[in-house]
This record gives sequence, structure tokens and C-alpha cells, in this order.
Amino acid sequence: MDTVGHYATLVDCVVDLSAADTTISILHSSPSTIVYRVESGGLYAVRVSVAQSPDHAVRMGVLREVGSLGGRVATILHSEERRIGEHQCTVDIMPFLPGEPLNRSPSQEETRGIIDTMYALHRGLKGASPAFLNSGLPSLSDLLHGLLATAEPGRMRAEAEMFLEDERFMQLLAAKNHCLTYGDPWPLNFLIEQGTEPIRVRIVDIDPIFMGPAILQPALLFSACFVASSVLFQDEGMRPDLDALIQAWPEEIDRDDTIRMMRVYPILLSLVKLAEGEGQDPQLRDANLRLLQGCLEVVDSYE
Repeated sequence: MDTVGHYATLVDCVVDLSAADTTISILHSSPSTIVYRVESGGLYAVRVSVAQSPDHAVRMGVLREVGSLGGRVATILHSEERRIGEHQCTVDIMPFLPGEPLNRSPSQEETRGIIDTMYALHRGLKGASPAFLNSGLPSLSDLLHGLLATAEPGRMRAEAEMFLEDERFMQLLAAKNHCLTYGDPWPLNFLIEQGTEPIRVRIVDIDPIFMGPAILQPALLFSACFVASSVLFQDEGMRPDLDALIQAWPEEIDRDDTIRMMRVYPILLSLVKLAEGEGQDPQLRDANLRLLQGCLEVVDSYE
């Protein structure tokens, strides 16, 4: 089989949204990205992103270095740029991963599966980190300073400014144990496959990737997945047990530093929403900001 030709044909199918012997449906979408389920000689997930991020080639290199982690992470099989309508787009072809997006607060068994999968990814990213220290990937500090320069005034901007004045936070940023970090372990980015023993958990896509202190990865997971799911799905009285999460993480981590770093997710993503400014649906942006503020309030309650 001509693999390159097959992938090019898949891209043609998605660009044209029609082809014989090919079934195409939308898995999920955002203002800048659409992911399709494509069945044509196999099952694939095809992501179409408007414009190519500067670190796209680096991210592909990271994925090649880390591998699929036993099928836990979708690798990129093929990538190319295409002009679609008025936009220059990047089209990535990935193997289709089974499972349903996490659309509720996870059960104890699902929590164990999520932590196991994220820890496997964390170890893979740490191992790959030396090869990408001078790759141009941004650091957490770069992201915070860059977003602050364009964010509108508001509570989250003030929170970020206080963050950068926190002595311990700055010590963590200055530490030498920085490694590649997956920045968006949002509930819907986890696929849960039921009916297996144990439950299998897969990650849809490791994007974005940046450099951060090692403790940032579990902190992002606890905040972006477990706290966010309790707020997003309105599970009143279901505040995650932080001490149980810390104990379940396979490496010893400091509780106070974990809480400090858990604040990164709602603050950083709020700055992204504020920096996007015009062109956003105001109601959607306000709803996202309220959700992130709710996450921050839960994180602060752990202190």
C-alpha cells in the first residue's frame, strides 16, 4: 500500500468533505480547529487547524520521541499544509483512538486510569526533554509574560500579576528541573474505554506543549481535569479530594507547591480568553471566564 498516497487521499477527502467509500463525521470543533472521524481503509482522526503554530514541527518531534505510550496517546501519522477556502491550514492525520470523552466527574476507577495515563505521559515527556531544551518551545514564564502584555484588565490579570510577585512561585520557575509539559488535560481530552479491566484511558492530543517545572504536570492535571470537571458538570459537594489525588500520583509532591501550581490553569487560560479580545462570542467568553473563576475558587479553598 502507498502509505503517503493513502494519507494524501484522506486529506483530499476531508478538504472536499466527500469521496467514495469514505465516511466523515465531526468529532469536535473549536473556532480554530475541527477534528473529523474518517473511515477509509481504517479509522482515523483528522485534525484541521487554521494556520500552523510556530511550534508545530517541534510538537511533532516530541510525539515521535515520546511514542504512543502503548496506545495511550494519538501519534501524528502524517501532516501537511493545505489552502482551504480563505485559510492556510495544517491537516494532521492520527490513528482513531477508541473511548468516549470524559463528560462527567470521573469515578474512582476512572481517576486511577487518568492518573496512570498522565503519569506515563509525564515520564515520557521528562525523558524527551533534554532534546528540546533549545527548541524554541515557550516556558511557563514566557507564556504568562506574553499574555499579560495583551490581556484586558480584570481579576485574572490581577491574579497573574500577583503570581509573578510570589517568591515561592518564582523559585519554582527558576528551578532547573524544567521539562516538557502537556498544558491542556481538560476532561474532554480524555477518552474513557469502558468494559476493560482495568479501564483504559487515552489522551486525544497533547497540545499545547511548553516547558515548566516538573510539579506543574500533576498540578495541571488536578486543576484542569478533576477540579474543572466538578465545576463544569456542576457536581455540587463533589470537590475533589486533593490529598487523595496527591497520594495517588506515583511521585512524591509537595502539597503547598501543588496548590500554588494548580492556580496556573485557570489563570493562564483566562489570560488566553482575555487576550483573544475581539472576534469572540461575548457570551461564550464570559461563560468560560466564569467557569475558570469557579475553578480558581475551588483551588484556593484547599489552602
